[in-house]
Amino acid sequence: MPLKVGSIGYATHQGLGYLLKSFRDAGVVTHPVIVLNGRPSNHVAWYPDSPVISSLRREEEIERIREVCRSVDVMLFFETPFIWQLIPYCRDHGVKTVLMPMYECEPNPLPYVPDAFLNPSPMEQAIYRDGTYIPVPIEDEFQPTVRRTAVETFVHNSGHGGLQGRNGTAELISALQHTKAPFKLIIRAQSKDVGPIDKLDKRVTLIKGTVSREDLYRVGDVFVFPDKFNGLSLPIQEAAASGMALAITNRFPATVQYPEYIPIQPTGFVPTVVFRGFQKVDSAIVDPRTIAEVLENTYGTDVSRYSNAGAEWVRQRRWSELRPRYVEFLERVVSNG
Repeated sequence: MPLKVGSIGYATHQGLGYLLKSFRDAGVVTHPVIVLNGRPSNHVAWYPDSPVISSLRREEEIERIREVCRSVDVMLFFETPFIWQLIPYCRDHGVKTVLMPMYECEPNPLPYVPDAFLNPSPMEQAIYRDGTYIPVPIEDEFQPTVRRTAVETFVHNSGHGGLQGRNGTAELISALQHTKAPFKLIIRAQSKDVGPIDKLDKRVTLIKGTVSREDLYRVGDVFVFPDKFNGLSLPIQEAAASGMALAITNRFPATVQYPEYIPIQPTGFVPTVVFRGFQKVDSAIVDPRTIAEVLENTYGTDVSRYSNAGAEWVRQRRWSELRPRYVEFLERVVSNG
């Protein structure tokens, strides 16, 4: 009999929303619970017949989550169970719990320890060493159908800016003043905080709002992402899967996680706590002048070898390859004890 796998998450265009949707669409998660998170774009239609929770402070809403917990074999939590007491609750009711941690967003120590850790990147595996590392699959809409050659256009996804500006958008914008090459730069932002950069620098096209995932990487040659800290980075992964060359910060776990890339060398690292009481992370210091050198030196060059390097890397990370590993892992967790 197939496993019944519950989960809790968002129905929004952001990392946690995409993770839950991907695992639900692949049939790994079978019983999702949707939490409204205050953003205007809650796409609850992605999950017909699933419970939708408007508040995690109402006892009747929490009980709806508990009902799902009692009905499944295992709960798979992405980053957070939202209510940490669900872990001992599940244990008391014979239901296993698995946490896919995001290292920079986990309390330290954890309030409750799940039965197993499912690590999405080598960074989490280095911290939660008793866990199992399985790469997060790349969805089929990201296809390396276009090989990038001579560089004319850079692309950067600011999103909502990232925790403490970790996506490096501010540093990238600052780098422009140190460049003269006539490249094009597309910045996509879901936040209003980017400012009128396209009015100040005619090389920049600023796209605000949400862009469909299949259209994110169809235009452009190099995905430039001078991020400061991250384990799993869906934007980098998706850009590589779409055949773009990568210009990213040269730090772990990128050094072991991605195919060939153009390194943006950090000048150092500073210990950072994203939230009080959370895991301490090493945040890269990225000098805008270093980013400028990469932009200048990469413009007009042939990046086909970087683009081609993603093809085999993508094949090994499709759902068709990784789904059996996830199912086997969850089955093993359920059967142990």
